[in-house]
Amino acid sequence: MRPLRFVVLGVLVVLVLGAQGGRFEQQKRLGFAYLKDGKYDNAAAKLEEIWDLDKSDPMVGEGLAMAYLNGGDRKTNREVVAKAYQMMEKALADGGRAVFVVVHSHERLSFLQGHELINFCSGELQVRKDRISYVSESGDKGGQHSFDLPAGSIKEIAANSDHLTFHIKSADNKNFNMAPRSRAQEDSDFLLSLAGKYVKSSSK
Repeated sequence: MRPLRFVVLGVLVVLVLGAQGGRFEQQKRLGFAYLKDGKYDNAAAKLEEIWDLDKSDPMVGEGLAMAYLNGGDRKTNREVVAKAYQMMEKALADGGRAVFVVVHSHERLSFLQGHELINFCSGELQVRKDRISYVSESGDKGGQHSFDLPAGSIKEIAANSDHLTFHIKSADNKNFNMAPRSRAQEDSDFLLSLAGKYVKSSSK
């Protein structure tokens, strides 16, 4: 029979782990709620607390990387951008996905000439091995412009002439013009580098 002190210690460990798990779930819910509402710095604070202690949930890593790239902190703390890129690269290498918040123009790039962007939707561009998907969430005709393209049905993924925006052209010649919500060219460059490495288009 085990000594009483070991039984008590075991019970305490279970209680502590259970309390910590419950706190993590609450932090996770708050973090993803902030992310959905576009409060990226708040989301980063909640999800970072979890990620620093437990990196077992890939959804937390995805959300934290998105928050880092779209929050205001990146203007004063360049380290968060490097962290986000590293997390996305590792997620893809491990068979997961990298998720970018993007704007999808419905205007044939007229906004590149300085016109106000009116017809657009925004959502998540998800890069996986041999697949790229867009989930439209809000804006003009929100939800109607989503797509899921396996590598074999992608003709080209490349930067446009301004180097900030990029396009995804399907094998049936549908063209999707997009830009990162952050409006940072480095995010476009990084996204395209991931696509070039992990998503093989039919033209290659």
